[in-house]
Amino acid sequence: MGPLKPTIEGAHSLMFLMFGIARRWLPVLALLLFACAGRPQGPVARTAPSSGIDAVSSETAASQLRAAHQAHRSELKPISERLDRDLDLAQPSLAVLQEDIRQRAGIERAYQTGLRKISVPTDAMPLLQDLLLKEALLIESLDEVGAVSTLSEFDEAFDRALDRADERLLAEDSLFRALRLPGLLTAGEPAPPADGRVLLEEDFSDVASGWDEVSDTRFSLKYTDGQYQVRSTEAGRTVLADTRENTSSGAESRLASLENVTVEVDAVKENNSTARFGLICYSNITKGDAYLGLVDTHGGWSIGKLSQFSFAGLAGPAPPSDAIYPARALNHLRLDCRRDGAGVVVILYANGQRIGEANDTKALTPGAVGFAAANFRGRCCSSVLFDDLLVRSTDDS
Repeated sequence: MGPLKPTIEGAHSLMFLMFGIARRWLPVLALLLFACAGRPQGPVARTAPSSGIDAVSSETAASQLRAAHQAHRSELKPISERLDRDLDLAQPSLAVLQEDIRQRAGIERAYQTGLRKISVPTDAMPLLQDLLLKEALLIESLDEVGAVSTLSEFDEAFDRALDRADERLLAEDSLFRALRLPGLLTAGEPAPPADGRVLLEEDFSDVASGWDEVSDTRFSLKYTDGQYQVRSTEAGRTVLADTRENTSSGAESRLASLENVTVEVDAVKENNSTARFGLICYSNITKGDAYLGLVDTHGGWSIGKLSQFSFAGLAGPAPPSDAIYPARALNHLRLDCRRDGAGVVVILYANGQRIGEANDTKALTPGAVGFAAANFRGRCCSSVLFDDLLVRSTDDS
């Protein structure tokens, strides 16, 4: 089959395409505004609150931490917005980007100084020390970004700083929780129970279940260790995988034209980049149509519409969500797509919390569901493992 055709001759379940994502809907990279907002670290390494912290001392420390955190976030907002604009330029200026990063490093140093002045109970001291260490590593990484001499070196150093930002987030979240500050985190609305008949359950344990295995220098799709891997290895490329011709369930027609559908999947992003991943509905790759609900592992998210291979953002940018876990942690994603008169309502969930909603008044034709792995801002690369796909629909039999 021709690897760049919009359809794959003889394929069972997987199709792909490349499209340019409109930059205007991308939220600021996680190293920016979100790096100051704590978020859960996922099910892989959660730190339980200390049960021995004195209540009065904890209240005092919590008040000091809240004040430092809010001041930090306020100072970051303008530089975050400016850096986002500078990154969006067709020909970014290294000098301008580095000046943005240097200002960010200065804000982080001020936050570090403020953290050192906070008095915490004895039981919380190791958590504060860990946060200070992670903050120091983040500052060191930002200084490295500010010292590079080429844009390619900037990209590499910036990705390393993203790793440090994630580590700081986890340390920050642990201290917040120990001081009983759940209100400091942005809690999403709990996801309601999913309804509808189950049309497909796929755990990818059977390599003959019907999903394609394809590979070239730009992308790869394959079964691996009871999961399904979708990789985009070319800057700016988005890879889609859908159920339109999935033969594993023996219910191709039901899976190719879904109007009111809920699709869920477990996803692990294997690398720490700004690339996004998520779920799709109303998918028709041949026509270039789909609704996409995407997240990144730095808390960013977007809901968008692909119509005849032309992309438009429907929801986002918005403040990053603390419901989305970092790279290499398991994220449980859910996308609800419901017909609403002449339009479609698309709702995105992550790890049991509502992330965002979009209402498209000009509905696409009902279609298939599936996955997406997307590289944005010309950056590379994205590698995502998907597992335990579940599709429900309230459409009439």
